[in-house]
Amino acid sequence: MKPPKVKGSPLTPHATGQYCARLAGKLRYFGKDHDEALRKYLSLKAGFDPDDQRLSVASVCNRFLDAQQLKVDAGTLAKRTLGDYHAMAKRFASKMGRDRKYEELLPMDFAALRASYKWNGSSTINREITMVKTMVNWAEKSGYGRPNMGPDFVSVPKRVQRVERRAKGEMMFTAFQCHQLIDRCSPQVRAMCFLGLNLGFGPSDCSKLCEADIDWDRQWYSHVRSKTGETREGWLWPETIEALREAIDCRPKPKSPDDEDLVFVTKYGNRWVRDGSSDNPLSKEISKRLKEIGIHRAGLSYYSLRRTHRTVADNARDTTAARRVMGHVAKSNDMDDVYVQRINPKRVKAVCEHVRRWFLAGRYRTVRVQLPADAKAFDGGAK
Repeated sequence: MKPPKVKGSPLTPHATGQYCARLAGKLRYFGKDHDEALRKYLSLKAGFDPDDQRLSVASVCNRFLDAQQLKVDAGTLAKRTLGDYHAMAKRFASKMGRDRKYEELLPMDFAALRASYKWNGSSTINREITMVKTMVNWAEKSGYGRPNMGPDFVSVPKRVQRVERRAKGEMMFTAFQCHQLIDRCSPQVRAMCFLGLNLGFGPSDCSKLCEADIDWDRQWYSHVRSKTGETREGWLWPETIEALREAIDCRPKPKSPDDEDLVFVTKYGNRWVRDGSSDNPLSKEISKRLKEIGIHRAGLSYYSLRRTHRTVADNARDTTAARRVMGHVAKSNDMDDVYVQRINPKRVKAVCEHVRRWFLAGRYRTVRVQLPADAKAFDGGAK
């Protein structure tokens, strides 16, 4: 039974009989007695003892997470990013010491933290370092001080990253492998593979695709990419249109009324990629198909279709149009991004047509292919 609501209290009565409140993005319980619960709540939120008002490491982490939760509520931060921040803050507090004074952290502490990062991929290490620095910068701007991070808390050098990438090999498909993959997929996954190759879609792009984003008459996709705020558009191949119509015809009924306009839902009626969840059914499905083909390896996934699209599109010799298809932002010092107000759709279509010619020409390894009448002869590109 819920306890009585106290007017003006930051605490909320819960069905367990306790008072609760959300701190650092997590629901916390403070007991059944309101006065005692309020004292615990205020003490935990304050994060400092009466003799020393400098915040502890745990308090700074919690306040940072509270600020990020507000961004999620406002729609300016993805739930998955908040989850990454939670994991980072937990590791940070555990290594540094939850009860230590934040401002007393020393360069040697940050050097030890950096040495504790044992992940295989340098990109994972660099992302963790970036998140830590984001929290440190936020704390300084919020008036909580700034510890001396020292000279050793640095990212993995770009040279090492390049060596790692070369060791992994090209993380893209050949045209023949694209055909092998698409031929083995179910209608929904087949349509998503075409989108990855046609427009450089990623798993989240497929999961969020609505029928309203597609102009069926023009065979055109247009949408504002939430990650970058850039307009993203492209011409849909006839093969992609056909696959999309088939996927919509056999689409299961969505569980949520909010998902009625989605093109893709799983057999359970859920989104293929749910915000805040690390589970990715699409990536799992693609891994199964790659194993069937015999080309599964580290680094090769659904996202490799996006890399394949961009690599082949680069040979169309129109970087601006290729960037529009991908939804990428120009470099900060690229003044063309300021002055160019629009791009002729013919240029965008030309990029998509170039990738299609590459795809159709690679249907068979050693057989000359008769291209459709609407596809000009392919003049080179990624193999």
